[in-house]
Amino acid sequence: MKSDEEQIAKEFDALIAQLPRDKNRRQLRALPWLIGMTLALIVMLVIAQHRQNTSENHQAVPFPLAVCGNGLLEPSEDCELNEPDCPSDCVRRAQSSDSTTPKQREETKE
Repeated sequence: MKSDEEQIAKEFDALIAQLPRDKNRRQLRALPWLIGMTLALIVMLVIAQHRQNTSENHQAVPFPLAVCGNGLLEPSEDCELNEPDCPSDCVRRAQSSDSTTPKQREETKE
């Protein structure tokens, strides 16, 4: 009987010897994983905040955009390209007494 008990005691001691003795090693193994998960969470929060900010800044267009030259006179157009004297942006501007555009007049004042 003693030999069986001694054998069991030796096997038990061998198993105990294989167990990690330092608990700090186990904590150090988890540290890189914990740091990685924390960084991933921070990145996800930053991306979510950025998407929320960009969606607040962009407003939906309340009406369809005009397409110059498609044969339809949309609300923001004065003419279509197939009409005589229609500018390339399909918007006729009132001609002033001098032939310069307002933008050109502002440039000459400065």
